[in-house]
Amino acid sequence: MLTRSLLAAFLILVIPITDPWTTRWLKRSTDPAKKVKAYASTVVLLWLASFAVWSSERPGFLYRARHGDVVKGLTGNNFVIGCAIGVIAALLVQVVLIRKKPKLAAAAKKQMKKFDFFLPFTARERAWFAVVSVTAGICEETLYRGFLFHYFRDVWHLGLLLAVVASSVVFGLAHGYQGISGMVGTGVIGGVLALIYLAAGSLLAPMIFHALIDLRILIFPVPDAGPEPLPVVAE
Repeated sequence: MLTRSLLAAFLILVIPITDPWTTRWLKRSTDPAKKVKAYASTVVLLWLASFAVWSSERPGFLYRARHGDVVKGLTGNNFVIGCAIGVIAALLVQVVLIRKKPKLAAAAKKQMKKFDFFLPFTARERAWFAVVSVTAGICEETLYRGFLFHYFRDVWHLGLLLAVVASSVVFGLAHGYQGISGMVGTGVIGGVLALIYLAAGSLLAPMIFHALIDLRILIFPVPDAGPEPLPVVAE
């Protein structure tokens, strides 16, 4: 019970509170390795927290949803399939539009300029970002869609929908470095991933979708002259 409470406090309080400090450090530091250090620390923290969940809660790697929470039948299957098609289509359309439409590329680059402090540009940073993306896909789904969702259900006794909303709000708050609009967008993504979890009955599909959403950053080439337009990430 103590481990569960500490994990919940870490997700609900510690991460949102410390995020502004980390963001300020990334923006002000002149250390050329600052992004790699931030990526590495994120990977370590997420895996440690996830291993704590797996060892204390013993939910299984895919954190299968409880029988009463799973969306049964054709509706659930259609929802998961539809989301899969939507994610793949969105990724392909985004790549084509950015590469083929110079005006869209310029607009995206201007919009994302404020995230230069976090997004990967060098080969080393992009390699580490790939590790972060896969880690986020596995670990953040375990922590937010798995552990925190069930924590709100079991300890706070929230209903199914409220537990989805609460865990998604906390997920959004964990991404304060993206600004208000980024936190809202990430929270919405979290809600969709939670619904996919409940429709599929396990975290496998959300883990894959989450990782793909973040990995799409690496599809865009980064010219030597400056950062290529890169979209907001979910991790």
